[in-house]
Amino acid sequence: MGPAERILRGLPHSEDWAGSVDFDGLTAADIADNTPVFEAAMRKLRGRLMPPPGNERPAEGAIDDFVGSGGTLSGLGGGKPGTNPGHIAVHRLNRKEYQNAIEDVLAFKVDAEDLLPPDTSSEGFDNVAEVLQVSPSFLEQYLSAARAVSILAVGEAAPRSRSRVF
Repeated sequence: MGPAERILRGLPHSEDWAGSVDFDGLTAADIADNTPVFEAAMRKLRGRLMPPPGNERPAEGAIDDFVGSGGTLSGLGGGKPGTNPGHIAVHRLNRKEYQNAIEDVLAFKVDAEDLLPPDTSSEGFDNVAEVLQVSPSFLEQYLSAARAVSILAVGEAAPRSRSRVF
């Protein structure tokens, strides 16, 4: 029996359930299907409002360990899809994302295909983090594109002076 089961065993049971919850019928494997119930129980455990007064309480150390470890509901969710968001690798923007970001931030359109090299795709997708790595030469091309975009946005730093005589 893991720490979650030990804590759950100390919560209200069928003969004295408060808040319309019977923890006798729930285990750590049920977390994914009953997330709101378990999140409310975690908040009450943190505030020492559970188990209700008069009920047998787990040792304070056990509650502290469970709550202090984050009492992470996602880690106890039984591996059900959607309970663990996973890891997202840091990656660069692809050309379309770069083009859209420039348009959103600077309010003008650029053609990223002219500024940046082609994107590598993985299984037909061009926004997969694992293939959008940044090599030194690619970084240089992104910096060059940034210079070109900044000149378009604010103009040249030292414009030529022009004069006309009429």
